[in-house]
Amino acid sequence: MDRRQERASSAQIEPPEVARLRHRLALSVTYLTGVTVLALLALSYAGVAITLSRPALWGLLAGNVAVAVFVAKAPVLGRNALPVLAAFAIAFVTPDPYVHHQVAPSLFLPAIFALLVADDWLVGASLFFTIAGFVIRGGVRSPYLHPELLVVASLAAVVLVAAHRLRLGLYTRLAMSERRTRAIAAATDDVVLILRPDGAVLKPTFVGEASKRVLGREPDEIAAMTLRELVHGEDRARVGQVLDDVRAGEPHPVAVEFRAMHSDGDPRWVNARVINMLSDPDVAGVLITLRDVTEVRHVQQELERRLAHQALHDPLTGLANRRLLLEEANDRLAALREGGAPFCLLFCDLDRFKVVNDSLGHEVGDRLLADVAARLISTLRPDDLASRFGGDEFVILLPSTTADAAYAIASRIVDAFRAPFEVAKQKLHLQVSVGVVAARAGHETAESILRDADVAMYRAKEAGRDRAEVFEPEMGARVSRRHELEQSLRRAIAQRELTVHYQPKYRLRDGAIDGFEALVRWTDPLRGTIGPNEFVPLAEETGLVVPLGLFVLEEACRWFIGWRREHDVEEARIAVNLSGRQLQDPGLADDISRVLAHTGIDPSCVQLEVTESVAMTNAAANIETLRQLRGLGPSIAVDDFGTGYSSLAYLRRLPVDTLKIDRAFIASLERGSEDESIVRFLLSLAKTLGLRTVAEGIETADQLEVLADLGCDAGQGFLLGRPSPAAEALRVPLVADIPGKSLRRAARALRAITTPTPRDV
Repeated sequence: MDRRQERASSAQIEPPEVARLRHRLALSVTYLTGVTVLALLALSYAGVAITLSRPALWGLLAGNVAVAVFVAKAPVLGRNALPVLAAFAIAFVTPDPYVHHQVAPSLFLPAIFALLVADDWLVGASLFFTIAGFVIRGGVRSPYLHPELLVVASLAAVVLVAAHRLRLGLYTRLAMSERRTRAIAAATDDVVLILRPDGAVLKPTFVGEASKRVLGREPDEIAAMTLRELVHGEDRARVGQVLDDVRAGEPHPVAVEFRAMHSDGDPRWVNARVINMLSDPDVAGVLITLRDVTEVRHVQQELERRLAHQALHDPLTGLANRRLLLEEANDRLAALREGGAPFCLLFCDLDRFKVVNDSLGHEVGDRLLADVAARLISTLRPDDLASRFGGDEFVILLPSTTADAAYAIASRIVDAFRAPFEVAKQKLHLQVSVGVVAARAGHETAESILRDADVAMYRAKEAGRDRAEVFEPEMGARVSRRHELEQSLRRAIAQRELTVHYQPKYRLRDGAIDGFEALVRWTDPLRGTIGPNEFVPLAEETGLVVPLGLFVLEEACRWFIGWRREHDVEEARIAVNLSGRQLQDPGLADDISRVLAHTGIDPSCVQLEVTESVAMTNAAANIETLRQLRGLGPSIAVDDFGTGYSSLAYLRRLPVDTLKIDRAFIASLERGSEDESIVRFLLSLAKTLGLRTVAEGIETADQLEVLADLGCDAGQGFLLGRPSPAAEALRVPLVADIPGKSLRRAARALRAITTPTPRDV
């Protein structure tokens, strides 16, 4: 870059405040010169002897006025012209004897003046213009023609130019730094504050319109305030504690969210990042950046509200779920023991629903259940609480209701269900059997009330269905069957009559197998197949789930070792469920350690799954238990995530590796749906926490495609593979067909690879 380009570049990046300072200096000099010439003219007319003639003084005054106008109208050109004019003027106003007998200090004044207000080339030029003025003026021979003085003047010019260029370089670097800072600042909406050690705002730096938009205040207004005045009253103690910690020497940036007061009186949620820069001489304070997160906060609160609603309500029908019903019943039972109002439970079970569901498909079945819920609501009072308990079972809590009044409501429900339902242009006939029970102070828990209502409901079925029955103590058949089932389950566990089925999981990015989930199944010699929904809750209630869980873990580990021997897939893992009762068992860690050692499986190949609601029940103790289990080598997964409404603070503390998104969010998943927004949020949350994600209950290709596009890591469901016995599970495909042409081609290519034929087990 030549000097001309360098001067142009320097002028472009010169800080505005420096340019303004130079301009003011130039104007000041012209004004001062004008006043001086006017004074000399006044003295001349007063009779005082003046070296310069009056015409010369009038000429100087006219020239100075012209220069002043020039500087005012054309700041840059005028500023550069001023040192040249000053150089000529000094040569002609210096008395001749003074010039003749000594080197005039005035020789260097124009150059020094140029150093302040002119461009760099004028620093030397103004010096030589002064010498030229002395040479061409009349009078005695000028000493400035002596060679030694010209050499000294040249050296002085070089030194002054070097000083000017050094100063210009400092200005350039400062301007470039400020320009970079402004460019970065322009790209953000953050408000930047530097605080004194006492908390007062020392130097506010506001990016664009950030201060006005975030706080509705001008920078000068904020500079006159303390941080305490900006913070909402309820948040001051918390923010003050953070500042105290930072000032005390906290070396790392600290993030805190609080409400900052807007000028309109409404608070704005801001995310503050606090950094200790007291030791930095350029800052000498605490640096705080404020980012407006009000909208993000509102979105988060809305999502949390939705998640809270999902956690307590059935996604298909919109009714309360089992958890909400039991919580409400337990609260009312506690009040009843203290003399509160009576209440009743109705246990409703649909007759013939399974036939309709199996013959017409799940989609029709789901629409029918939604219509059933609407019809139930139409028969109830505003304060009654209806819940879907699972499958085709509904439980209704009737507050401030006697048994007789409850029976009347139950009969009304039975009558309402005698009218056909119209779904998919078909008329479907359903009946309902209802069990009625009045809560008593003698009931230990809501589950015991529910058990009596269940007994009454089965009595209604035995009596011909399509009716309601009130619980009576002699209805012991249901209890008897439960006792017999418990004994049979105890024997089946002891004699290892249960079997374990295995459902595959696949990675959604490439379709490769990700592992299996072990699921227990029971076929009783007398009763036939008994569903897990029936015997697993019984095992949980009776404590049999502890030996049952160890049986499943041992069988799954042995089977997986054989599967790994046949298929060399290093990343796959076998997942086994843990129940709440197992987590409460103090010997759980020792039992699992013995099974892992006994089977010889690599512990890292095992994943232990616990539901979100179980993990959050007695959370502190469960977190410690899960940490012990993870210390043994297995990874931990949170099952049915999104339904338990866990605290994000607790979720961060859980020693988990994987989140399994509950099938309730997958069942109605489609593009643009509310469930897609929730699933997207859950996946984003998992990614933020560094956790893998697995989607449960994938049954359609559309669901699979949406999940793959959203970035879900893995999935399982009937579409990808049903639970199958051990021998069949050995032969499940190692690659699933995931939506996307390239992935499907990769899947077909991998399937074409010859793999060893699994051995029968």
